[in-house]
Amino acid sequence: MKTPIRILCFFFFSFLLFILFTKQASAITFDQIKEATTVSFTQVLEKIELAFTFKEESRIKVLGKHAERRVNRAEESFDNGDNEKAQNYLDEYVQIKEEISVKLDQVDEKIVDDFKDRTIVENKKIEEFKNDLSETSRVVVEKTQTEVLEKTWEVVGEIQGEKAAENFVKIIYAPGTESGGENKVIEDTVEIKTDGQKSGNTPNTSLEDESLTP
Repeated sequence: MKTPIRILCFFFFSFLLFILFTKQASAITFDQIKEATTVSFTQVLEKIELAFTFKEESRIKVLGKHAERRVNRAEESFDNGDNEKAQNYLDEYVQIKEEISVKLDQVDEKIVDDFKDRTIVENKKIEEFKNDLSETSRVVVEKTQTEVLEKTWEVVGEIQGEKAAENFVKIIYAPGTESGGENKVIEDTVEIKTDGQKSGNTPNTSLEDESLTP
């Protein structure tokens, strides 16, 4: 295990040296270097965390934290006016959720339930900050929501059955609608209408930033 860690550290410090000594270094501010360093170091720590997590159930939980982190950082980037970085975080979010999805048929259904709950909470979070974005940014964000929600619905249906998948759709915030509105995110596959109010089954999981700190 020591060899992979040394390789990760080597690439991390090589990246820092590249930033510091590139021809454009004079134009890079201290804040930019600090930000790049923090993000890169977090990614290295995430890889190390996964490298030392051996059980599939535990790896899924770790990846779940990484996914939540991407949502929080996307919101922070949008708040700071950096839409490109925010979209990068959302792209990573989709990739991580996809990585988790392919593992769910190998674990206990409690892990699948946890994945559903986390997805619902993450989608609420996205729905909240999406309302403050420009129309162009909202369209991009909704694409992310649709990809994640459709994949989650599909996986839940395959593992837990159609009824569980329908229940999942009933309690999500669908892109472009308010809580309790008509869910359109998976309209091509399943048509479900809620009862005009948020389901009481909505999980209480809080989406707290569990960022790794250097």
